[in-house]
Amino acid sequence: MLRQSYLRVAKRAAIMVGRYTHAHQFKRARRELKFLRTRLGRIIRDIRRKIEGNAALSKLHGGLLPCPMWRRPTRIACRSVSVPPADWQKT
Repeated sequence: MLRQSYLRVAKRAAIMVGRYTHAHQFKRARRELKFLRTRLGRIIRDIRRKIEGNAALSKLHGGLLPCPMWRRPTRIACRSVSVPPADWQKT
């Protein structure tokens, strides 16, 4: 069982990814994105555990599990921070 809600920290991390990327601080943006992926994976695993133990929940939400988003959090996990080419210079 999750002991806390990640709503507050995940919202801040998502905001910071955008800020760091805009400021061309790609290593920091990548760190925040990794933080988001980790939390999303924890939440998905927790939901799967809760659905497996309960037949009513499995019947109600079982259709969501085969979806690729639930197998692998593609929307956020596969998003990468673009790194500019080496010859790119700030103006």
